[in-house]
Amino acid sequence: MPEQRLGKRSALIVATSSYRDESFRRLRAPARDAAELAGVLGDPGVGGFEVESISDPTSQRCRIAIEEHLSRRGIDTLVVYLSGHGKKDARGRLHFVLCDTIQTRLAATAIEAQWLVDRLDECRARQQVVILDCCFSGAFAAGTKSGEDDLADSLAQLAGHGRGRIVLTASGATEYSFEGYALPGAAIAGSAFTAGLIDGLRSGHAVREGRELISVDDAFTYASDFVVRHGFEQTPRRWAYGVHGDIWLAHTLTGRAAPTPYTPNPVPEIPPPAASRPSPVAGRVVGWGARNPSIVRAMATGVEFGKVTVPSGLRDVTAVAAGARHGLALTIQGDVVAWGENAFGQAGVPRRLGQARAVSAGAAHNLAIRTDGTVAAWGNNNGGQCRVPRSVGEVVAVAAGGWHSVARRPDGTVVAWGENFHGQTRTPAGLRDVVEVAVGEAHNLALRADGTVVAWGRDDYGQARVPLDAFGVVAVAAGATYSIALRDDGKLISWGQAPRGSPQHLAGSSVQLSAGESHCLALTSDGILHAWGDDTYEQCAVPTGLGGVLAISAGGVFSLALVAPLPTF
Repeated sequence: MPEQRLGKRSALIVATSSYRDESFRRLRAPARDAAELAGVLGDPGVGGFEVESISDPTSQRCRIAIEEHLSRRGIDTLVVYLSGHGKKDARGRLHFVLCDTIQTRLAATAIEAQWLVDRLDECRARQQVVILDCCFSGAFAAGTKSGEDDLADSLAQLAGHGRGRIVLTASGATEYSFEGYALPGAAIAGSAFTAGLIDGLRSGHAVREGRELISVDDAFTYASDFVVRHGFEQTPRRWAYGVHGDIWLAHTLTGRAAPTPYTPNPVPEIPPPAASRPSPVAGRVVGWGARNPSIVRAMATGVEFGKVTVPSGLRDVTAVAAGARHGLALTIQGDVVAWGENAFGQAGVPRRLGQARAVSAGAAHNLAIRTDGTVAAWGNNNGGQCRVPRSVGEVVAVAAGGWHSVARRPDGTVVAWGENFHGQTRTPAGLRDVVEVAVGEAHNLALRADGTVVAWGRDDYGQARVPLDAFGVVAVAAGATYSIALRDDGKLISWGQAPRGSPQHLAGSSVQLSAGESHCLALTSDGILHAWGDDTYEQCAVPTGLGGVLAISAGGVFSLALVAPLPTF
């Protein structure tokens, strides 16, 4: 590589595939694409870059790596590549999501694009290239011109400072699936673009005729054509500022291999055990409801005030789950804590359970995912809902219903077991690409990667009859005999015997939904907690002044919230 022509070159490659916050969907191995790009850029016969790669970093580690990398002196050409989720907050500011990012706390746990802009402005490298293979869709209204304009404004900020800076993105805003869902037939949103860059640089076919060096524009043109050639419906974008002449990415060598056909990334493997993943932010648990001012009504229904009261001293919690009349909490150490009604042992924790990384509470039984990805179940087993079939194998999500259980596998398929009187454990043939499951008393919902919803099981109230306007869905929840879904435009849709008082629209770049027996909770990215439906037991009476909510769960007659720990002085 002729140093006199290309100078000293440095590249930082950041890939995030796994996320502690389950509202960010695990992506299909961007780390593999990043590793291949690092190999090409770091090859002395191709890119000649000094390459630093980090995979699944925390926000702090990523900030330090970026700052250290950009503060190096004597660099002529610098590349920053980011692969993973991208989100916008309520004020329209773009953030890059890392493994420990909390969707409701973007400012504190993600990296704002403006912070990267500031670091790039301080960098002394005279040529800067930023490549973003990220999902921005969670912050935009699908199919609207304003979404595309918002993206242009955000990325123009990255390109609009300093001199000699080019920003490349894998796709336009309206072409991404919301919440970072993979597009049908693709490995992850935008991965075809990275594959095109790698192929063009590695094979040398991105070079223009008569040249020996591949410029950023050459590589971008080749990758864009690559996307079209392989049938992907996305339009890569390019922004530039203060660029005079060409910025060279790679050197060509004669006799390179012909371009290789694109092969989608393989199905992701199970995420690593919780013990080997970054420690999540932990909080405390707040509960309300299960209280009836009418003593006569309370005695008639058997609801005893105080029985589902959150245990005192419970802290360092990372997840909560509310059952009919019992609750679960998962601590940062992976321990499960249970309380409430215990007629079937649902408020006890089996000794054999060990450490867990996810929990779900049903009517009177519980499910947990162990650190090895297998499922544990305990409590009421009258319908066989606690008898986990051996064929279930490793899973990434579980949901406990009335008398049945459902799990989602890493490959996007769904398995169910337990009572099947209404066909609730008979998974529809061909169901795949599932990114979220929700379970009611005897019916199920599956949210697919393309934003469509599949429902099956009990349908006496229409709870398994998905309405025609349930498209572009980003979140689902199932109550006893009803279903709710949130569209990417913020519209909330309900069907079945749905609780009254539902908001028509939920603002914010992300929303958590939880459906109880006859009431619902919704938490928006700006921290606003909504509650509606039956309030007989004060399950919708959100405590005054409650703030810092991280997660929610609606149970039978009560509600739970995971709240950021109180500050200590």
